[in-house]
Amino acid sequence: MLASTLAPTQRRGLILILVLAMLALMALIGVTFATLSGQGKISARNFAQSVLTPQADALMDFALDQLIVDTGDVRSASAATAWPATCTATTPTTTAT
Repeated sequence: MLASTLAPTQRRGLILILVLAMLALMALIGVTFATLSGQGKISARNFAQSVLTPQADALMDFALDQLIVDTGDVRSASAATAWPATCTATTPTTTAT
């Protein structure tokens, strides 16, 4: 009914507008997909890093264990034994004139 009342030039203009609207809709869907997939990638990376990162209570337990039990690292043991020898207390000397 609508096709019979419109002239052929008006119908071609209407088809052009419909095609442009469909292209715009497809472009919007593509941009939305690209944005959401980028956000999903970032979220997945953050989740993977949070799983691999040690928890605070585990780090505190590790630090307290090393303070109480000591470490097996030779470098930390040599630094601990060298500390009192380098920090000797000296008394200030005063000269009487």
